[in-house]
Amino acid sequence: MKTKLLCLLLAFLMLLSLAACNGEPDAPGGNVGSVDPSTTEHYLPEKLFADIQKEFEKKVISDFPTLSYSNAPFMICDDALAGKKIVQISLPVRKTGKVDADGKLRFTLHIVKNNFEALKSAKKAGVVTHEVKVDPVAYELEVNKIVSKYITVDLSAYNIQLAADQTLAIGAKDDTLQIASMNTRAVTSGTAKVIKTWREEWLVPSYLANLFTGKKGESEGGIYCSRNSLPVDFVFDYGTAEAKQAVVDARKAEEEAYNAKLKAVAEAYGGKYLSLIGDSISSFRGITDNVEHSSALINNRCYYSTTSMNDHTQMYWGRLAEECNMELCVINGWSSSKVYGGGRDKNDKVDATKDNMLVRSTTLHNNQGQKPDVILLYMGINDVSSKHWSDLYDRLMARGNRTQREIVEEWLISVHYVYDNNKDQITPGSTYTSWEASYALSLERMQYNYPDAEIYMINLIRSHHGSGSEEKITKANTCLAALADYYGATIVDQANNEVNYENCHLYGADEADPNGLHPNISGHAALTKLIVETIYEKLPK
Repeated sequence: MKTKLLCLLLAFLMLLSLAACNGEPDAPGGNVGSVDPSTTEHYLPEKLFADIQKEFEKKVISDFPTLSYSNAPFMICDDALAGKKIVQISLPVRKTGKVDADGKLRFTLHIVKNNFEALKSAKKAGVVTHEVKVDPVAYELEVNKIVSKYITVDLSAYNIQLAADQTLAIGAKDDTLQIASMNTRAVTSGTAKVIKTWREEWLVPSYLANLFTGKKGESEGGIYCSRNSLPVDFVFDYGTAEAKQAVVDARKAEEEAYNAKLKAVAEAYGGKYLSLIGDSISSFRGITDNVEHSSALINNRCYYSTTSMNDHTQMYWGRLAEECNMELCVINGWSSSKVYGGGRDKNDKVDATKDNMLVRSTTLHNNQGQKPDVILLYMGINDVSSKHWSDLYDRLMARGNRTQREIVEEWLISVHYVYDNNKDQITPGSTYTSWEASYALSLERMQYNYPDAEIYMINLIRSHHGSGSEEKITKANTCLAALADYYGATIVDQANNEVNYENCHLYGADEADPNGLHPNISGHAALTKLIVETIYEKLPK
């Protein structure tokens, strides 16, 4: 009997101990001090997050603007959360409202499908919502006030396990605990340094807002994109030390494999000169309009600038040159330029002397006469929706037993005209009438003027931008592949790479283009990686 009573007493004491351990700070919504590092991993790098917290506490509102919760929720624009179990979150609290009847503040987490089409409405996104309660006393948060304080919240009781196609969005219109964003264009000294690190190391510049509520009465919803970021940290729990180590090892192996390829390419291409012809996706103010590099850049319009990234080395071509020790020769990126036809003046009239690809194909040497060793071509997206198509695609589809090269050779008879390669005697609408013909003739001119240069043709991705339907993008890429084969150029096949129609919002999203066409920093980095891997495959093994 005494033994039984002793056991009951011990059990009662254990319950009291457990209750104490799971009291308010460590209960759901409590302020968590630490997690088991052997089974968990933070979303953000430790030093980067510490620096962000330090700057946030300085209370410079312009650097960490208050989010407009009329646009909530705000999505984490990243796929790093996919498949993860999330047990902790750290938030930059900016504003508190009145407490609920239970004396708690509240913020909302949404589990959403990380898919562009699904994000247009809550119904399609398959939203699961968690209202997370926070005790203002435990966090020393004043109620109904403007505050600037990071808090760390335990989420373990909410069992937030994301699927492979899911991410998190934060916020609801009636939340009583509201957070700040981080201005990735901040100019305050300390914060500017943090933003530079954020852009260089983290490559996640955006959040998406207004996911489910719709704009101007639209029932289906819409997506608004901002270059501001959500400076939120998470803790992922892998369950066991072995499971975490497997993830770390796989990540390390992938990095080492790519770094080995990068090293090989850098050894083979270090010191070589890189030139480019591109449109807005390839343009960067201060480089692609710099007449000190080439007088041919005098009329170029630019899309990117230091507003959206640190400098030109975060552009795909700039990163390629930087990481492979190459020299920039002439980077001729022109916003809105086309393969067929010229630039637009203020009256929207075509001027073939400006951005036409055929004219630009002979000006890839710099002012000192240095010719390129490598030429990148990333053109065509502004042409696919035009009416200026030839019948090349139809011929390729109906080729029967003939080879692709035979079809292109036969097709070229209809676009070839006798001309002097040193004069601009070929003009759109006169000697040729399609963008495919302009591309082919441009390749011929490049090979004539720069016979020792390797040419890499980047094909087109399918995005949600209105520049081209899936059918037209497919047709264009088929034609580009045929031209590359005929002229001995190499295709950089981003159409079948990691950036695709479903996830292009993660790699190509900014205020001017929320539809995935223009790469963000992550998108440019992904394209650089693909170019490096493409070049590597051509190296002697």
